[in-house]
Amino acid sequence: MAYLKNTLQNYSRMERLMPDVENAGVHEHYSITDYTSVDHAKVRQFVDSLPITMFDWYQLQNNTNLEKVALDLYGNADYWDIFVIVNHRNPLFEFPYDYDTLTSMVEAKIQDYINDVYGSDLSNEAYNSLYENYKNKMVEEAEQWRVIKIVKPSKIYEFLQRGYEQGLFL
Repeated sequence: MAYLKNTLQNYSRMERLMPDVENAGVHEHYSITDYTSVDHAKVRQFVDSLPITMFDWYQLQNNTNLEKVALDLYGNADYWDIFVIVNHRNPLFEFPYDYDTLTSMVEAKIQDYINDVYGSDLSNEAYNSLYENYKNKMVEEAEQWRVIKIVKPSKIYEFLQRGYEQGLFL
């Protein structure tokens, strides 16, 4: 399954003629999605105008992808971006990370520190201290994204209908 592939939001598309960069005598047409074309202020206004009784809270678990949550709640994995729309979040960076990802991020951050600031290898004591410090900060940051606002499953079709009527969803 291609993750985060389908979306309810109506992005415009641009047709582009790509030049013959390989001198093969072929100019190609590409259809490109314009991800900047959604009126995010209008989407936010729409969500904020809905009654609070339409929403609930959901706690994400480690290693849970948005498609799985959408499938469990709404019976359709393609509704993953409802969570992004309702919470005004970036689907790649504003949801909780699993432990392995956090560990990799901490190690990369320490390596950046060594390369950019310190300039040589750290002692074990210094490395371990930095590791704990960065890990605690990243875990705390990741935890703030764990609880998300959801559209109640019993209200999902009303939510979609209202969004369609306002031209926000496909």
